[in-house]
Amino acid sequence: MVKLKINVILLVAIVAVCSCSFLSSGYNNEHGQFVPKHPHFRLKDKKQHRIPDDLDTINIYKLNYRFSFGIETYPSDAYDDESGMLKYAFCLKFYGKGRCMFFGVDPYQIMENDLNPNNSYCSKEYFYSKDGQTFYIESYFNNQGYGHYMISKYKINKTGDTIIKIGKNSKDIYVREILPKHWKKYPVDW
Repeated sequence: MVKLKINVILLVAIVAVCSCSFLSSGYNNEHGQFVPKHPHFRLKDKKQHRIPDDLDTINIYKLNYRFSFGIETYPSDAYDDESGMLKYAFCLKFYGKGRCMFFGVDPYQIMENDLNPNNSYCSKEYFYSKDGQTFYIESYFNNQGYGHYMISKYKINKTGDTIIKIGKNSKDIYVREILPKHWKKYPVDW
């Protein structure tokens, strides 16, 4: 009877451990980035993609303002209470073939290595535009092992120096930052 109880407990433990890894939506790769187990990005290699003429694929776009329900939430919510300094900044980097990267950096000094897509704080994403002005970015978010895909709408201004993310009740404004020309160009492997 005791042996049967031990076997049942072991069986339940094994099933619990196996089901957690089975139900998980992905894993952390060798760079510490979360990767979906069975990726199904809808914007990846989508037909009739047109890179907006004014979109800069050499430099980056840095988040300058975020408004939610008409109230500024960034950078105001990103300041350290003690030092009064910004704690972080978010950036977008675009590449050919509909690839882009979202990453966080030191708001006062972007370093060459920050542009390495294999950094653990970088998110490899996809973008698509049909008309060359409005475009969409598809992101994957992991939440306690269960992930979901989200597609956000963006619009670029005619000079290519400002991108606006348009949400239902929010607006993010990204402004282009020019990078040094001699910085290393990292391979796009996604």
